[in-house]
Amino acid sequence: MKKIMKNWSLFEKVWLIVFTSIGLFLSIAWGESLLGLITFLTGIICVVLVAKGSLWNYSFGVINVVLYAYLSYQNKLFGEVMLNMIYYLPMQFIGYKMWKNAMGNNSEVIKKKLNLKQNSGLALASIVSILGYNQLLIFLDGQLTILDSMSTCLSVIAMLLMAFRYREQWMLWIIVNIVSVIMWVNIGDPMMILMWSAYLINAIYGFVKWSKK
Repeated sequence: MKKIMKNWSLFEKVWLIVFTSIGLFLSIAWGESLLGLITFLTGIICVVLVAKGSLWNYSFGVINVVLYAYLSYQNKLFGEVMLNMIYYLPMQFIGYKMWKNAMGNNSEVIKKKLNLKQNSGLALASIVSILGYNQLLIFLDGQLTILDSMSTCLSVIAMLLMAFRYREQWMLWIIVNIVSVIMWVNIGDPMMILMWSAYLINAIYGFVKWSKK
């Protein structure tokens, strides 16, 4: 961890320590399973490292993806299961290679942004994919299908933007995180609610940080 946190700001260190401590405390207080706790911790570390632009995020991402997919399967969130196992898992290795080839001198990945025309195409693709995938989830008799569809489709697009190092990924992650909080509130899993709430705060920070770069 000392190597990973090299050149971190005080805010970034405090942010990681605070949410990790909250997760540990609440998991004990709520009697949360070890699986839920590990999913929470690896997820928090992963997204903080993404905001930092650190290549290490993919190491924690692999663990988080597999565990979160299992929790989603238990709760019949089939869109989340497919997203994580079919897409997120291989993208961890693809993203690692792409980021490794675009690292700056400060051990952070070089960042880019979309133009107005590209952002318009992004919005259209997001809407069409959400409406189409929602019909598939209805056919599969899934729960909370429109929320599941939004979370899944926007996550697919955001992950691509992340691999190609575009700032606009954070705009989509913010929406995904809000939807995911609502989804897990309906299911009633406090650890996942906390995890996605932390993701939301981190996504806002990530957007600000990447915009400055």
